[in-house]
Amino acid sequence: MVYGLWAEAVRSLGNGNLIPVVDRVYRRQSLQPLVEAARKITETPSVQPGHFPWCRPDGCVVSQYDDGDTYTEHIGPSITMPIPKGMDVHDDELLHAVLVANESYLSGPEVSFNSGGNGVLLAADQLDAVIDDLAGFLDGLRSLRGQMTLGASIRSAAQPAPAAPSAHASLTQAPENKAAPKSTNADSDAA
Repeated sequence: MVYGLWAEAVRSLGNGNLIPVVDRVYRRQSLQPLVEAARKITETPSVQPGHFPWCRPDGCVVSQYDDGDTYTEHIGPSITMPIPKGMDVHDDELLHAVLVANESYLSGPEVSFNSGGNGVLLAADQLDAVIDDLAGFLDGLRSLRGQMTLGASIRSAAQPAPAAPSAHASLTQAPENKAAPKSTNADSDAA
């Protein structure tokens, strides 16, 4: 519940990029990975001529048209969300995204987004929509996780675990399907 309030407050202020920070603070995890990631983004790399600052020039592909002109397909950093154990999808990736730019047909950098099938190229505004959708999905997963915990605690409180039968229970306890002895008039007369 607290996480949801923080996340909603951050989103309402238009600072959706801070959700990973809120998430780590809520989970009491180190912010160091985010600091390192920010440091990598803000470092000014040595840019090779004809490439973007985010390019991995060793991963970029130079191709040639039939008329001899060349173009470069720029490849940048990529991220992959692995699949949970027991799940089967193409290339063992649930989600995959890579920053790309292809001089032959793109007007600028886009993100190639894939989910084990045919991917799609996303411009900045489309990627923002996917980020919002994933953030909502992640919030939903957190809600489901919280309900799992709540459901388990309610179930355990309502239904205590059955006691283990003792080794000599059949010798000391009457069977449950026998009726209790009925009182006789003699018993009531004695009282």
